[in-house]
Amino acid sequence: MFWTKKTTENYVPAIVREALSARFNEHELNALSRLGTLVDVSPGQTLTSQGTPGRQAVVVVSGTASVVRNDAIVATVSTGDVVGEMSLITGEPRTATVVADTAMQVYALTPRDFASLLAQCPRLAQNIPAVAVRRLGELSAA
Repeated sequence: MFWTKKTTENYVPAIVREALSARFNEHELNALSRLGTLVDVSPGQTLTSQGTPGRQAVVVVSGTASVVRNDAIVATVSTGDVVGEMSLITGEPRTATVVADTAMQVYALTPRDFASLLAQCPRLAQNIPAVAVRRLGELSAA
């Protein structure tokens, strides 16, 4: 049987489980795998663009990306980091551009799927907005 988003069984690919188990519990991994779409990203590919509306959030499974604000690299994201969440939470345009430094594998979540993930995972619903607020403060200081 092939796994699709419509599969009712919980299925988390082994590579995802290994990469994300330090930051996500079993329930969160199941929800992420059920709601998100696993995507391969090429080096140099833009994940988000500063000033544009948020259309997805991304959870990094593998690889690294640079966070660029006003043409300056302000951070690097890697395995387990969530990108694009601030725009989905606030409804404001993207605060930074994120560009893949290496080949990456990510879970992409539509705004609806991201909201469902937070609704189903109370720990994430607390942690992700807190991280977003911290990042916003860091970006403002940069």
